[in-house]
Amino acid sequence: LAQMARVCRMGGTVAVEDLYASEEPGRAAYWNAIERLRDHSHTRALALSELVAMFANTGIEIERLYSDEIAVDAESWLASAQTGTDDAREVRAFLMRDMNEDLSGIRPFMRDGRLYFTQRTIAIVGRKLRR
Repeated sequence: LAQMARVCRMGGTVAVEDLYASEEPGRAAYWNAIERLRDHSHTRALALSELVAMFANTGIEIERLYSDEIAVDAESWLASAQTGTDDAREVRAFLMRDMNEDLSGIRPFMRDGRLYFTQRTIAIVGRKLRR
């Protein structure tokens, strides 16, 4: 984001769309552990408050926020990252535990015999105010 702000002209638009994690650190950590198992290149999904603060800290004034929730089929999601067999098994176990204990905020659920979860996304659009 800092690099985007650096190369953006004054008054220009910077937009970011990403998933976001819970504001509660323990719940965010559980979600990020699942994400890292599925895709080893994943670092950390940020909380919404962190994303907003990053915009402010780079001199970008937020003009619009758009949030959404997407029901994600766990098997398709695992396949898209080509998650290994052992990691996929562990991800499914994490999701099942989460479904029973509400540990991450992604609210896993079963539909027609398939495991799903709710992925929260945010799009933030802002305008660069300063150099």
